[in-house]
Amino acid sequence: MDLHPLVSKLKELADELGRTPTAREFVKYGVSNRRITSAGGYNRIVNAAGLTPNTKSPLNTLIKKPSILLS
Repeated sequence: MDLHPLVSKLKELADELGRTPTAREFVKYGVSNRRITSAGGYNRIVNAAGLTPNTKSPLNTLIKKPSILLS
């Protein structure tokens, strides 16, 4: 996956907001979770953009671990 388009979108959104967007805001902006994951994750994209990660609600905390239910 090419990182450049995602970095450009992140910088554009950061300029619009005046701060580094959270992972959730980045998804609301129109970038899919799958695309973020295939590019190496939210933190990798933020670091490539030269920004400081906004860890209010990182994408990693939104993913729940699978549960095994026994009966």
